[in-house]
Amino acid sequence: MQSLFGWDRPCGRLKAELLEDGCFMNLQDAHDELFNYIEGYYNVRRLHSGLGYRSPIDFENQFYQTVQLNSQK
Repeated sequence: MQSLFGWDRPCGRLKAELLEDGCFMNLQDAHDELFNYIEGYYNVRRLHSGLGYRSPIDFENQFYQTVQLNSQK
């Protein structure tokens, strides 16, 4: 079954990588953990297939190195 907004896969990864069948004590704990997961791991260090299985940081560093090399020519 496919989600209306395509969230089946990300929510499954979220459960597997963050929740690990646990629970939160309150809404603030859930918010803090989710923010830390997304901004500290998922968007920064996690390897993304759309980036050639590189982390966004590695991809961005390579991009800026390429731009810098091309501007020096």
